[in-house]
Amino acid sequence: MQDLNGNPKCLLKFGDRKSLATDRVVLVPGPSAEIDVVRDIYRLLGEGRHSVDAIAKDLNRRGIPAELGRPWTRAIVRNILTNPKYIGVNWTCPHF
Repeated sequence: MQDLNGNPKCLLKFGDRKSLATDRVVLVPGPSAEIDVVRDIYRLLGEGRHSVDAIAKDLNRRGIPAELGRPWTRAIVRNILTNPKYIGVNWTCPHF
């Protein structure tokens, strides 16, 4: 999170909210293990051999948890594939 002048304040955890209207939330890349999973999802879909359902089943078979430790579902995989943040639309260079 950044203050009004663009200075870094803190990293928000899942479910945290900014406290001041003038603060700005800036998306930053997540942990490398999570980045690898997202890249794997795009790779599997891009190869054309895996459906959204097959990707979710593969991630569950490999024991990779989705957010909050839940099992992967078709909806979670589809959200990653359709959410602009995963292709860099909302990304800006962080100060952290």
